[in-house]
Amino acid sequence: MLSVSLKSLRIHAAHGLYPEEAIQGNDFEIDIELRLPAEIDDAWPLIDYARVYALTQEVMMGPRVTLLEMLVQAIWQRLHREWPQLSFIRVCVRKLHPPLGGEVAASQVCFEKEIPAQGTPL
Repeated sequence: MLSVSLKSLRIHAAHGLYPEEAIQGNDFEIDIELRLPAEIDDAWPLIDYARVYALTQEVMMGPRVTLLEMLVQAIWQRLHREWPQLSFIRVCVRKLHPPLGGEVAASQVCFEKEIPAQGTPL
């Protein structure tokens, strides 16, 4: 198994539940882990880190959504469409200093899933 990760991608975007978040935006951090089948003696599959970042940024700069869950789902689905050979995808999105009325470093939502090989029953 080959694991490829990007940690703490920082993107400023206008997502959030409150109207002021659509104007001011928020700072987000995103962690992504991708796994592919690989054997030590075979040529390893390649994942372009720049493409992972670009796809994530496209989702984050897209239409405003209110919930972190929606961002996680959109990023996860975009990565899965781009690389259907992946065997595992994990996406975490953190909103830094969310406007909750107190001191909170971040709110976070993650989704991860093992993906069965093509032809394998779910």
